[in-house]
Amino acid sequence: MKIILAFCLFTAVAALELSPEEKKCQEQVDASEEDVEMFRSLQQPEERTTKCYYDCMLQKINYSDGKRFNREGFLHTMTQVAKNEQQRKAIQHLGDQCNGTENDDPCELAADIVACLFR
Repeated sequence: MKIILAFCLFTAVAALELSPEEKKCQEQVDASEEDVEMFRSLQQPEERTTKCYYDCMLQKINYSDGKRFNREGFLHTMTQVAKNEQQRKAIQHLGDQCNGTENDDPCELAADIVACLFR
C-alpha cells in the first residue's frame, strides 16, 4: 500500500521545476532546496523548517487546514491520479486511517499526517 501511495503522491506533486506553490512555500518558511527535495521524495520531516514547509504544501494541496487532516481534500486529489480500483481502495483506506489526525501546531500536524499516511 505504501508503494501505491508513494506513486500517487509523486504523480500529484512531482515536476522538474518548482511549481509556484512550492516556490511560495519555500520563501514563506525559508526552506532549503533539501526541504523541497524531502517533500518531493516523500521523506518523513524531522527539522522544524522542513515540517513547516510540509505544512504549507499540505495546505496548498488541500490535505490539511492547518489544524486537522482534510480527508475529503486528500481523497479528491488522490483518486484523480489512481490508476485502478486497487489504488482507489488503498487511497480510501488511507483517508479513513488518517481521518481525525489533529494538532494545534500546523508544522507538527504536517509531520503527523505524513507519518499516518506511511505507517
